[in-house]
Amino acid sequence: MRDSDRLIMEKSGFESTQESFDMWLRTYNATMGRLVEMPAMGPTREKSEKFMKGFSTFVNLYTAGMDANSDFQSVFMEAMRRVHEKTATDEINKELYYLKKTVKELTSQIKELKEKNRVLGEEMP
Repeated sequence: MRDSDRLIMEKSGFESTQESFDMWLRTYNATMGRLVEMPAMGPTREKSEKFMKGFSTFVNLYTAGMDANSDFQSVFMEAMRRVHEKTATDEINKELYYLKKTVKELTSQIKELKEKNRVLGEEMP
């Protein structure tokens, strides 16, 4: 893999989303965007003007949504880090180990009982 590919893959967050949106917007302006720019007459012209104003508002809304998403992700990650710091104690780890050990023992007992029932079931007519 080339270094430039790795760099692109390592980018995360809002920057990569913004780059994708910019690429889409350039493609849109080069193709479909020209249809809206064609001179129109009467009601069609008015609708196209409203559409263009609305599209600008939509782009602003989309950008604000992406910014909010990025901010929420940062806050969520910080909150999860703090929760992990508070709950990652030796006492909790010991309790989790005990529970895991108990579940493992019970599972092995269940397997033994199933095996005994299978053997008894074969011996009985």
